[in-house]
Amino acid sequence: MGRIRIAGLGKAFKCHPSRWFRLREWLFPWGVQQCPMHWVLRDINLDIEPGEAVALIGMNGAGKSTLLKLIAGTLQPTEGSIHLSGKLAALLELGIGFHPDFTGRQNVIMAGQLLGLSTTQIQALMPEIEAFAEIGDYIDQPV
Repeated sequence: MGRIRIAGLGKAFKCHPSRWFRLREWLFPWGVQQCPMHWVLRDINLDIEPGEAVALIGMNGAGKSTLLKLIAGTLQPTEGSIHLSGKLAALLELGIGFHPDFTGRQNVIMAGQLLGLSTTQIQALMPEIEAFAEIGDYIDQPV
């Protein structure tokens, strides 16, 4: 189980008026910055303890996926810090690794294999996964 500690986290993206401005900034990084920053996340502080379940809820564009990408390391923060302990596996897109014709159990096996786990490892983890999912016998029904 891992722990996630986030302190003063912020992410801003540059608003380039065109791709030519982006290219110019890339070619001449020492030049004057003419692109305003658009802050997507600002001053996020969060502690997630091992075994704790957390839900991110918000409107489209609120920064949920950006926060998850920062935690997963696919984006770098503009400010603040993220400290992870333990193992992190990220599936950011809803439905990634899920097939609607497969049962929940079959989807768990497929998702585990996408994460690099062997079938034996997945079978050993299955009781814990079933308990976490809290869907009982529905795990053997098609999604």
